Amino acid sequence: MTKQYDYASFYPGQPFPYEQAETPSDYLETALAAERYIASKQLEDDDGVYWQEDGQSAYDISLFKGASGIAFFYLELHKATGEQRFADIARSAVLRISRFWRNAADKPVILFPGDIRFGLQLGVPGEGSILALAYKAFKEPEIERALRDIVAFLAENAKRDNEGGAYWNDNGLPISDGGAVLFLARFLGISDDADAKKLAVDAGEHILRSGREVGAGLSFDKPEPPAGDFGPNLETGTAGVAFVLEHVYRLTGDKKYLEAAEKAVTYLKTLLVPQEKGHLLPVRIEHDEPISKVTRTSTPRWATMIQTMASCRATTPNRSAIWANAAARSAPDASTIRLPRIPETTRTST
Repeated sequence: MTKQYDYASFYPGQPFPYEQAETPSDYLETALAAERYIASKQLEDDDGVYWQEDGQSAYDISLFKGASGIAFFYLELHKATGEQRFADIARSAVLRISRFWRNAADKPVILFPGDIRFGLQLGVPGEGSILALAYKAFKEPEIERALRDIVAFLAENAKRDNEGGAYWNDNGLPISDGGAVLFLARFLGISDDADAKKLAVDAGEHILRSGREVGAGLSFDKPEPPAGDFGPNLETGTAGVAFVLEHVYRLTGDKKYLEAAEKAVTYLKTLLVPQEKGHLLPVRIEHDEPISKVTRTSTPRWATMIQTMASCRATTPNRSAIWANAAARSAPDASTIRLPRIPETTRTST
């Protein structure tokens, strides 16, 4: 009988399966094994290559879980192996993306923290970022036209604050407006476009003003409704906004953006959870609740994450954040986990 597992590949009641890499080639072998699975889902039409799961009807073009992310994988696989077939697949995929990127732009898609069409993971900027990388590799005029159309789409939909700053959702997280800035920075790596640079800098200025002073640090975390939980992580929190501001600094040379990013790091250090070796940054923190009162869950997914954390030890940032979050929710002895309370904040002025 086929083993049953959930979307994150956790087998109920068992630790997450893992292997210890012994040589660098082990990582490549794992990537090639992943490619063999992805290739089994590959389809092609007159417009190019794409991928669909069994039963899936819509063409998912996103970076997070669609064709843009897979095209990026093939671009990187070609770099690692030099195999032309991987470049050919990537080229076909990005040409199709350049023809259908408006699939992600047709109508608003409202999730936290706003209209995700303007974010990196699920929106147009994610697709554009991969097209920019692909243009460097293939120099296809069709890709360049799509990139300029994406810049125009962002410019047409940008709103302005009273001080001239640009925004789309009034939220600087990479999953939101910060993603648009990251795309524009990527685009400016292949094009000296003054209007695109001004839009990126204006958006960076608006994001900078959204920071909240927390002690000696600066927070850009956005509490999620209804409870006000927040995640300081790269995708939806201060860590990601610091990454965005560092890119604006590189575009402008203005040290106020770098200084804000450094202050964001100062804030993030106040949220670190000490471990036997090093610290972990929780991917998500419940609103102003001590760990002893955090709601627990007995679902197999959380239980397995705790088993995994105990047996594997977190060494990479993404796994560390996931396991810290799991520990905060489900650790057998909650008194051993220290989860910081949300500090009082005040809005900063610049």
